Amino acid sequence: MYKEKPKPQRFRRLATIKEVMIKRLSFLPYIDYIPNINPTKPALTMLNELTKYEKIVDDHVEFDHPKEETTSSESKRKRWLKNLIRREKKDDSIEEKIYDINEIRKLTSRYEKWGLAWDEKASLVERDLSIDEIYLIKSEIKRISKKL
Repeated sequence: MYKEKPKPQRFRRLATIKEVMIKRLSFLPYIDYIPNINPTKPALTMLNELTKYEKIVDDHVEFDHPKEETTSSESKRKRWLKNLIRREKKDDSIEEKIYDINEIRKLTSRYEKWGLAWDEKASLVERDLSIDEIYLIKSEIKRISKKL
């Protein structure tokens, strides 16, 4: 009877349409367009700078939320409710506060140094990046900023 062959053109067109729609709507916070490309040397330079930034952000998050004991969510909830009811203030010694201030200063200086290096490298490679590489860098920045 009928010997229909699959129509690969149709699926290829749908994939292209989907990619274009995601690309156009990527300004929305819940839609991420991540291009499937092999980055060139200038893009790799920028991505390497972003890995340095990610390490700084990881240290920042670790400083804000020190590692807690691995406990169940129920005990965390109980502790949170107990702290909410009692509204206890955390008494830190002066040494701990000085240590925290020094850590914040270190983080701030790392952010500032990274920002200067990022601007310098971005100005060097700005003409060599393609649009898809810019989208790739943008998606990496979005991913890292979600950690904060």
